Amino acid sequence: MKYAKSIPKSDEAVNSQYMENGWHKLKEPPNLVLACIASLPFMLICGAINLALLAWINPAMFDFLNADALKITFQLDQLLLCIVVLYAYMFLHEMLHAVLIPGFAHSDKTVWGLRAGFGFVYTAEEITKWRFTVISLAPYCVLSVIATLVLSALNLMNGYIAFILLANAAGSCVDFLNVILVLVQVPHDGKIVSNGNQTYYSGK
Repeated sequence: MKYAKSIPKSDEAVNSQYMENGWHKLKEPPNLVLACIASLPFMLICGAINLALLAWINPAMFDFLNADALKITFQLDQLLLCIVVLYAYMFLHEMLHAVLIPGFAHSDKTVWGLRAGFGFVYTAEEITKWRFTVISLAPYCVLSVIATLVLSALNLMNGYIAFILLANAAGSCVDFLNVILVLVQVPHDGKIVSNGNQTYYSGK
C-alpha cells in the first residue's frame, strides 16, 4: 500500500478486459460529487443513529438545548485542536478500511490519501461481497457506535468527542451507499474489483 494524491483513473483497456471475461459493471454514481449527493440520506440516518445513541447513554449532554439562550463559543486553540483531531480521526477511519483489505501491506494495487475535506482508500484487488461489506462498514461501527459505548462507559465523553464521533458517522455516508449498491446488485458469491471510479463484479 502506498500514498496517492487522488484515486487512480480508470483504464479503458482494463475495463474492456473485465467485460470480455464476463464481469458486470456496477450501476453507481460516475464520480465522487454525485456519490456524495446520492449518499445524503445516509448522512442523515447515520448522524441520527449516533445522536440517538448518545442521547440514550448520555442524556445530560443535551441539557443545553433547554437553555433560554443557546450560546456556543470557541477558543482558537480549541478550534485548532478540534481540526487536528478530526484529521487524525479521518486518517484512522481510512486505515481501518485499509487493514481489512487482504494483503494490504504488500499490495501494489492499494493506495490511500487525505485531501482537504475527505480521505480515501482505494484497491484494485479482487474482494468478496462479504469482505467488501465489512471493509466499508467497519469505520462507522468501530469509530462511531462502539466508540460511543466505550467512551461513555469510561465517563470520557464530552462535547468535543461527541462532535468527532458524529462527524465520523456522517462521513461514513458514502460507505453506506456503496454497501447498498453492492448488496442489491452483486450475487451472494460474487467478487468485486475496482478500476478507477468504475466497479465490476463477477457472477450472474
